[in-house]
Amino acid sequence: MPIKLPDLGKPLQSALRTVDREVQKVAAKVQTATFRGPVGDVMANGTKQGWVAEFASKLNLSAFKPAPPPPTLKRPMVMVTGLTMQAASYDPMAKHLAGNKANGPVVTYVVADGKFHLGGVNGKVLTDAEAAKAKLFQVQYTEVRGAPSDKAPQLAQAFSAIERVTQAPTMDVVAHSAGCTDFRLYLDSRTPEEKAAVKFNQAVLIGPATRGTFMGNVGDAVGGVLGVEEAGQELEIGSKLVGQLNQTWDRQRAQVKAVTIVGISGAPTMGQGGLGDGDGFMRVKDLPLPHADTVVLRGADPSPVAHLMEVAYSGVIAEVQKRL
Repeated sequence: MPIKLPDLGKPLQSALRTVDREVQKVAAKVQTATFRGPVGDVMANGTKQGWVAEFASKLNLSAFKPAPPPPTLKRPMVMVTGLTMQAASYDPMAKHLAGNKANGPVVTYVVADGKFHLGGVNGKVLTDAEAAKAKLFQVQYTEVRGAPSDKAPQLAQAFSAIERVTQAPTMDVVAHSAGCTDFRLYLDSRTPEEKAAVKFNQAVLIGPATRGTFMGNVGDAVGGVLGVEEAGQELEIGSKLVGQLNQTWDRQRAQVKAVTIVGISGAPTMGQGGLGDGDGFMRVKDLPLPHADTVVLRGADPSPVAHLMEVAYSGVIAEVQKRL
């Protein structure tokens, strides 16, 4: 999705776009290093002993409870990222689940080239036969700042490719934040043929923008230069898309055997009508959807960083793997 900039002349426009591309490359490297490095490892492993573990236990900080050993996955699991997030944001969860060798390697489907890459977007390109051995699939969008209407067709491409190589009767989905909206829009817009070709067993929606998010309103207002204006319009509180998806939720829900919503509390979070308890982006009371289980974990970070990092929390990983 191109950035919307004021008309400053073609040379300056071109220069600004070049700067933006370089900034995004740096941002992607920083984000990847954060989730793939020591920070991601600590968050995914949780604190199992010592005074920190005792402190977390006494405060019932369930977002940081240790994840049990990884199960053997019954189906391919596809990880869908939130707005501005790289596929690597799922590395702590994927690495934990890959600790069970029966689950195969972590594979990233890169929409831009339509290929499967081993371990990340810059990993070795895999043959279909090699990708078929995996059960852990991350999705890397062409533009992480894109709106749900841009990303839903990309999910269709990814799911179709994963079904083609794995030949799995059903698959599981873990989506985060705006990625939940992407997934819901994908479900809502599928043709009968697409429904017959790709089927879903479990869907875990982590910090979904079920009622929209105030951060979307901010993005709509000032996000043009950051490339998130369109996404903000579709994700903000009161957006047409959010209203449409909630009206047609039953149609989406009918395409998945079971849906679990996982949220985190502990951070003051703005929503319609004012502040409430949440993860800094999504209020707890705004998360639920009919005929979906809702699990709320208690966190400790009183800032929006809680939302951005929550897919790496050991307690979230524990809740996800219960459903797989």
